Amino acid sequence: MLYPFRQLPINLCGLLFLASVQSASAEDVLPSPMDLQRAYLEANGGLANMQALSSLILDGVMTNAEGEAYEFKLYKKRPDLMRMQIDLPQGSQLTVFDGRRGFELLSRRGEATRLVELDVDASEKAKFEAGMDGIFYHLRGRSEWLEVVSEVEIEGKPAFEIVISEAADLPYERLWIGTEHFQEVKLRRKASSEAGREYLEEIYFSDFEQIRGVWLAKTARFERDGNFFQSVCINKVRANVGLFDSLFEKPKI
Repeated sequence: MLYPFRQLPINLCGLLFLASVQSASAEDVLPSPMDLQRAYLEANGGLANMQALSSLILDGVMTNAEGEAYEFKLYKKRPDLMRMQIDLPQGSQLTVFDGRRGFELLSRRGEATRLVELDVDASEKAKFEAGMDGIFYHLRGRSEWLEVVSEVEIEGKPAFEIVISEAADLPYERLWIGTEHFQEVKLRRKASSEAGREYLEEIYFSDFEQIRGVWLAKTARFERDGNFFQSVCINKVRANVGLFDSLFEKPKI
């Protein structure tokens, strides 16, 4: 699945998968991680088809727990280039990642007010989030890091719950693969706020649409400790648009 979503830089806070595996009943043996990975790749037209999706431009709206909505535009280019601009009431926030370093530029009424380089931890996080593909894509061929533990319902639809080993060195500890499109429908991780408070974050994906044969979730809902934190809704998608690498370079002020 394509992964357009990220923990958005103003603390408001992607994704794609076919059904060659049938939903297991209580008496059935659960599918293996390899079974689900094969179904996932098949649902997206195969590995080569996923990798042929070289860039994305996404327009959407993010809404926080207070009901405040902000428009954004997100650019992604393989392997790990990203640019996101968020329109704020008094200006904008621009975050870029060039594959090695990340920068954040704040502007007020069209004039740049602050440009900072992301620290090492933030840059590592940005590098992961700049990727085009979802967690399950990155775990392909590493079934020893995965354990299918149950079949459950996520928002009324069947899904397989998978535990991710710490050996995978990924930010998420569990994921759920829905049986409708065989894409990620939920992720879970432990995280901490800038103030150091730990919390459990869960992300729910819905409103799936195929982009050049690859599944994309156009809506993501973020919860912290079971409470709504923010939502991200994509309303326009453009794929394989020519994007120059200079678009992702350090902003000039």
